[in-house]
Amino acid sequence: MEDDANESTLGSGSLPASLSRAIVDATAHSFVIIDAEGTITYASTSVHQLSGWLPADLVGHNMIQFIAPGDRERALTAFAEMDEATSGTLNLPIVFEALRPDGQPIWLEIGAMRYTELSDIGDFDGTVFRLRGWSHNHHFNLFLEALLSSQPFPDVAAPLCESIRLALFAQGALLHHGFDGSRFLGADGTGVPRSCAPIDEGPWRQAALEGRPVFATVADLPPRARLAAEDPGYQAIWCVPVEDTEGRVRAVLSVWRTAPGPPQLGESAGLEVQARYAQLAVRRWAEHQRLIHIAGHDSLTGVANRISFRDCLAEALSIGEENIAVAFCDLDSFKPVNDTYGHQTGDRVLVEVAGRLRKALRTGDELARLGGDEFTVLMRNVPDAEAAMALAERLIAATSEPFDADGHPVEIGISIGVALVREPISADEILALADNALYAAKAKGGNRAHVSEA
Repeated sequence: MEDDANESTLGSGSLPASLSRAIVDATAHSFVIIDAEGTITYASTSVHQLSGWLPADLVGHNMIQFIAPGDRERALTAFAEMDEATSGTLNLPIVFEALRPDGQPIWLEIGAMRYTELSDIGDFDGTVFRLRGWSHNHHFNLFLEALLSSQPFPDVAAPLCESIRLALFAQGALLHHGFDGSRFLGADGTGVPRSCAPIDEGPWRQAALEGRPVFATVADLPPRARLAAEDPGYQAIWCVPVEDTEGRVRAVLSVWRTAPGPPQLGESAGLEVQARYAQLAVRRWAEHQRLIHIAGHDSLTGVANRISFRDCLAEALSIGEENIAVAFCDLDSFKPVNDTYGHQTGDRVLVEVAGRLRKALRTGDELARLGGDEFTVLMRNVPDAEAAMALAERLIAATSEPFDADGHPVEIGISIGVALVREPISADEILALADNALYAAKAKGGNRAHVSEA
């Protein structure tokens, strides 16, 4: 049995000092010890994996110089509080932004205990810091902030994928989103060049179509993507499908690693957890988009509603868009359809009216339903009254064929008033001008258009 000087008490037993030091160096947590002046006197071996700094590069330097400049004042306050603490007082961990040797930021959770005397080593005056990686939690918090504030999806996916990458010790992560059963809308994330991940070719598409995880290698990528992925050294790509609330695959999480092979048991559990976070992002984003659509669209016809139309017109005016026109459209003989065949049939006719009007419009024109049998159109690139009349006549022609009312053909007709904007005026003035033009068309017998210029 070795003497006490070479042993370390641990729990109810004892360990040789060399083994105790080896356990400290190998633990997932890293440790540093600083003296009363804040100088690092010891750093465990695991500090290198955590921060990129070699222990020898830390020892002899002040702890504060490894903290990011923006966090140093807060760190000085925290260290002063620790210095005033009594022996053995545990300070709650605080997250600080620190710097790697290359100047890149990392986030560390730092907790400390101050010791003035340790019975097994004699007099000791210093603070033991426990360091734990917090970067993945930092980026996860950024993801939650972006998600809750309804940021664009790429701004939601980027911090989430960075958090996933760090949590799984991977080199890249992507969220392939907007899958409609055949194609993806796009892919956003971190650490993976776009050339490595074509939208609709790769193991992520297989995972989406088959609804199961696919653990692939770079050899499974299309030729060009394979060449692009070999340059950064990727070897394994773990793909996990992400379902919506109805069980349909809407996205796939892909995790890119330079180490070969499928995930082991612990990695599989971690991958499953991260896939749930991806599911949270996809589902909440889809719900947000659904609510936006509901707020801005007519529930019956699916075209824009009054509020959305006014917003669109206001935006066009605010950016100084020229050669725009607003057309008010009112069905001439729609009330008899409701009175004769009922409101359900009338609703079906309105849906068909909206469909015909939409097909008659050009790319860039905006159709909206104001309510009842009234529609409006924001027309762009309308140089003169003749062009405005030609567009209005296209809408009249689109509604000239009879509509089906429970097997009965009915003719409705449409009157259109067009306000052609020649000089800067307000949205209310444009709408009033279009309304007056509509009354003029009605006064002439209906089923025709009238153009007024401002």
